[in-house]
Amino acid sequence: MPLGLCKVASVLKESGYNVKVLDLTFEKEPHKILESTIKSFQPERVCIGIRNLDNADYLNTRPILPSIKQIIDQVRSHSNAPLIIGGAAINVIGERIKNYFNVDAIFIGEGEVLPGFIEIFQRNDEPEIFHSTEIKNIDIFPDAIIPEWIDVMPYLAMDSAYPIQTKRGCSYRCTYCTYPRIEGTLYRKRQVERILKEIIYLYEEYSITYFEFVDSVFNTPVEFANEICDTLAELPQNIKFVAGGSNPVNFTNDFVARLHKAHFTAISFTVESGSDTLLQSYQKGFTVKEMIKAAEILKNYSIPVMWIFLIGGSGETMETVEETLNFIKNYVKKSDVAYFNIGIRVYPETGIHETALKEETIPLENNLIDPTFYLSHHLNLEVLEKRLKVFSRKQPNFIYSAQVDGKSILMGYKIIHLLNLPRPAWRYTPYFNQIKNLTAKIFGIFSPEKQ
Repeated sequence: MPLGLCKVASVLKESGYNVKVLDLTFEKEPHKILESTIKSFQPERVCIGIRNLDNADYLNTRPILPSIKQIIDQVRSHSNAPLIIGGAAINVIGERIKNYFNVDAIFIGEGEVLPGFIEIFQRNDEPEIFHSTEIKNIDIFPDAIIPEWIDVMPYLAMDSAYPIQTKRGCSYRCTYCTYPRIEGTLYRKRQVERILKEIIYLYEEYSITYFEFVDSVFNTPVEFANEICDTLAELPQNIKFVAGGSNPVNFTNDFVARLHKAHFTAISFTVESGSDTLLQSYQKGFTVKEMIKAAEILKNYSIPVMWIFLIGGSGETMETVEETLNFIKNYVKKSDVAYFNIGIRVYPETGIHETALKEETIPLENNLIDPTFYLSHHLNLEVLEKRLKVFSRKQPNFIYSAQVDGKSILMGYKIIHLLNLPRPAWRYTPYFNQIKNLTAKIFGIFSPEKQ
C-alpha cells in the first residue's frame, strides 16, 4: 500500500490543498483511468511517488522506471501542470535521475515538507532539485489514513497487511541496504499512544484487523518495541500483527512472549546468511550463534517465521552457501519458511557499491538507475541454481526467487482469502510445495518418457 504517498497527501490537505490520490495498481486499463482523472480533476500540480527502481531480482529482473516514464509522458500529453517526482526510489538514486524523466522538479528527502516547496517552486528550463532536511519530530504531521485516499480492499485480498510505521531511521550499516540513505541513521520514534490510536481508528472505522510494522527493524530499540507490544496486548484478540524486518539479536524469551501476548501472527527475519563469513561481510551486526539462539527460542512458540537470505555477497562461496543450507536444515522449523534471493541489487553509496567498484565488476560511469547486480566471483550461477533446486525438493519450506510463480501465488492468495484462513499466506508454503512435489512425481511416473 502506498503509505508514503498517502502521508504526503494528508499533509497537503492539512495545508489547504485540494488533493486526489490516484492508485493504478489494480486497474485493468490504467492509461484510460489516468486520462479521465486528469481531465476531470484538472490538477495544478502533479506529484508522482516512486517507491522502487525495479523488483531487485537478479534472476527475474523487471525494471519499473520505463513504465513510470510512460505515465509521465501521458500526464504531459493531457496536462500542462508542473510535474514533481519523489519517493523512496528517488531518495536512493538522488540527482542521478535528473536527465531520465521529463519532469519539472525532483524532490529528494522526506515528503512532509512538500507544501513549503510547492509555495516557492518556479518552473524552469531544467528540473529543479530540492533536498528536504530531516524531520526531527515526525508526530507533528497528520497520520496517513490510507483508506481515506484509496481502496485498500484489493491489497488486503492479496494478503497485504496494513502498514504501520512506528519510527524512522536505522542504526545498522548493512552493506547492501538503502534505509540509512532514505531515513537516516538516528531513530525518530512516534508516540506509542498515537500509534495505538491510529490502529484503533482503522479497526473501528474500516474493520481492518491485520497490520504489519514496516520499520527498518521492528525490534530495535528493543525497549521501544517492548512498550509497543505491551500496549497492543490490550487490543481485541482478532486484531493481528506482523513483525517485519526483525533482528535476531533482541529475540529473548521475554520479547517473544510479549509478541505472543500482543497477537503477533508472523515474524520475518532478514538474516541474509547462515555463515559468519557473510554476516561479517554484510556487516549485519550479529552472528550465527545469535541466530541459533533466536531459532531455539522460537521453537517454543507457534508464531510463523520467514527467514530471508541473500546469496552472493562479497566472499560468498559454495562452502558458505552450504553453511546457510545447513542452518536451514538444522534450525528453521519445518512449518516456517526460508526465502532466498540470489544476487544483490547495487545502490549508490552503499558498501556493496564500493566493493563492486574496487573489484571493477561494474564501471564507475554506471549511474545504477538500470538494474545492476553484484554476485560473488567465487560462484558459478548454474552450479548454484542446480544446488538450490536439489535442496528445495528435499526442503518443502524452502523457496527462492527463481521458483516463484506469480500466477500460482495469486491463485493461492485468493483461495486463502476465500477460506478465511489465518494469515500470512506464506505460512502455507511448505504444504503447497509438498503438493507440487507430489504432483510432479505422479506426472513423472505416468509421463510417456517413463513408460
